[in-house]
Amino acid sequence: MRVVITGAQGFIGTNLVTRLAKKNFDIIAVDKNQPPDKPLGGVMYHQTDLSHPADLMPDHEEGRQFILIHLAWNTQRNALFQPQSEQISYLAGILDYWKDKGLTYLIVTGSAEEYGQRAGTLKEDDGPSGELSPYGWSKHAAYLLTKTWAQQNNIPVTWFRPFTVYGAAGQTGQMLIPYALNKALAKEPAQFTDGRQKRDFIHIDDVISAIILALHKSPKKFNTINLGSGQPTQVKDIIESIAVHFQVQSLFELGAIAQKPNAPPIQIADINKAIQILNWQPTISIKKGLSLLYKEYIK
Repeated sequence: MRVVITGAQGFIGTNLVTRLAKKNFDIIAVDKNQPPDKPLGGVMYHQTDLSHPADLMPDHEEGRQFILIHLAWNTQRNALFQPQSEQISYLAGILDYWKDKGLTYLIVTGSAEEYGQRAGTLKEDDGPSGELSPYGWSKHAAYLLTKTWAQQNNIPVTWFRPFTVYGAAGQTGQMLIPYALNKALAKEPAQFTDGRQKRDFIHIDDVISAIILALHKSPKKFNTINLGSGQPTQVKDIIESIAVHFQVQSLFELGAIAQKPNAPPIQIADINKAIQILNWQPTISIKKGLSLLYKEYIK
C-alpha cells in the first residue's frame, strides 16, 4: 500500500512515519525540510514546497494509486490569517491536481479548535461557536473545502479532529505541555492562567493508532472523527505535575495571565464515532502519558 505523508517531519508526522516504517507500507515522506540525518529504512524522503502540487511526489513515482495523509500545516498560534490561508490554498491545489492521478483515499488532521468557544462534550456534528482562532478558522475552512471536494469527486475522506495532543520529546510551539516542559528544563520562570479550565489531552501514540486503523478501513464517504481521551483534565493539574517533577514550583506562576475572553470552561471529545467506525479506544491516561514523557527527558 503506497502512503504519501505530508508534514512528515512534524510532531505527528515523525511519530507516524516511525510506526509505519515497521509495517508493510510503501511510504513517501514529504516535508519542506531536508531529510533526517538518520533516515528510516524503507522510507522515501522527498523535500518539496506544497505550493507546487505537481511536486508532491518525485516525477518517476507518479502513476500509481496512493493514499494521502495530509498533516502539513502552519501550527503557529498567532493572530495572523494570511499564513493560515496559504495552508488552505496548498491543500486545495493538491486535491485539484491529484484527484485524477491516483489519489484513492484522503486522511487529514483537523483540530478541536474548529469548535471555537463551544463548551461541553463535543460531537463531530457540532458546529463552531463564538470566536475562532486563525488556526481554528483555517482548519474548519479546510474541512468545508475537503468535504465538498470529496462529494464532487467521490473519493473517501477521514477527517480527524484531535484534541490536545502531547506525549513525545521534541514537540515545539506554545502549546501548554511543550511550553511548560521547555521552561522547566531551562529552569526559567513561566506564567500561566489560573488553570481552572478543563481540556481533553490525548497521547500521540493513541493518535497514531487511530490513523493506522483508518488506513485499513477506507470509508465509502466523508467521515469526521474526534480523537481524545473522552475525559476532562484540569490544566492546573498538569502544570503542577510538571513543576513538581522538575522541582520548579517557585518558577511556575499560576494566575499570572488572564483567561481569554469567553474561553470555554470545559471541552471534551465525544469519541463514540472513533469507537464505532475504527474500533479504536485511547489506551494511555494523562497520568501514564506524562510519566512516559518525563522518562524521555531523563534519557
